[in-house]
Amino acid sequence: MREYVRTKNLREGDVTSETLYNEKMQVLLRAGNKLNIRAIETIRKLGYKGIYIENQESCRREEIPLPQPLLNNEMMLRMAARLKKMVERASVDGSQISGFIHMLEDDVEDIVAIIRDRANRQELLYEMYDMRMASNWLYYHSIATCILSAGIAVMLGFTDEKVRSIALGGMLHDIGKVFLGDDLYEKTDITEDERQHLREHPEQMFRLLQRVTTLPIDTTYAVWQHHEKCDGSGYPLGIAKDKIYMSAQIVALANVYDNMTNITPYQDPMTGAEAYEYLAGCGQYSVECVQALRSFASIYNVGTKVLLSDGRIAVVLKNVPGIPERPYLLCEGKVLRMAYDYQLMALVIADEIS
Repeated sequence: MREYVRTKNLREGDVTSETLYNEKMQVLLRAGNKLNIRAIETIRKLGYKGIYIENQESCRREEIPLPQPLLNNEMMLRMAARLKKMVERASVDGSQISGFIHMLEDDVEDIVAIIRDRANRQELLYEMYDMRMASNWLYYHSIATCILSAGIAVMLGFTDEKVRSIALGGMLHDIGKVFLGDDLYEKTDITEDERQHLREHPEQMFRLLQRVTTLPIDTTYAVWQHHEKCDGSGYPLGIAKDKIYMSAQIVALANVYDNMTNITPYQDPMTGAEAYEYLAGCGQYSVECVQALRSFASIYNVGTKVLLSDGRIAVVLKNVPGIPERPYLLCEGKVLRMAYDYQLMALVIADEIS
């Protein structure tokens, strides 16, 4: 039985059913090989959240099966490796970024194809299962922003060509930070002066892309304006919604949602429910984009423990497209279908339990 198993639940002797790679895309362990303690520890250090194994036991290893990730481990590692190499080269010579653009365009095309297929089958759900750690957060944040931007654009009804242009803007939106020196994007004890310096990254990247590429305006303006806000409180121009390019409104939301709910050097993550509550009420992001995001990005990952409004504790079993706040739950040995059981209409999730 092929099963996706959380890294923490791997055991010595487990047989992998997928080839595993390190951060340089070198083969770590080929499919069909057995795991030993050293390999398991290496996998954990690389940031793998889970892998596929050939489970020879009579029952599943995971009490609550994990959903298949939107992008597999190999795709995530490959994209992160390309972004890392681009950053390393471009930080020395910015013009070298143009040589990586076509590879990133191929990655973006793959992402959009997967998202479009899931959306057409009404099965588009995004749950955060990447390989993010403090040391590589910029690369996985870039990939996640690309995925979220593509999903929002698809749900808004844009053509594939436009979706790809917007998603590429999401992939590139924060890369300008590496040109500001002193590894500011990795610092946790950033000063106010350094914070103001970091605010130059949209302009830096926009000017570089204009100079060394022929990318569409949906891409370059998404990079330039992704920190603008609909109420005019953003930067670098401080413009309001009617002057913010649509691609930038999408990437801005994708960027802030991923930052809010995941590890960054600047802040601790909040829950998906907290992020949605803020985004829906702050007036800084497009209502249409927030609604599109809500239609496919899950609030609670499968396996999350939650407190119900009646005081009971439950575990998230399955998310439902379009209804992120009402997943299937396992509670006291029973499955609660919150999205479909009218007898549960008054029951809500009160909080997420860490």
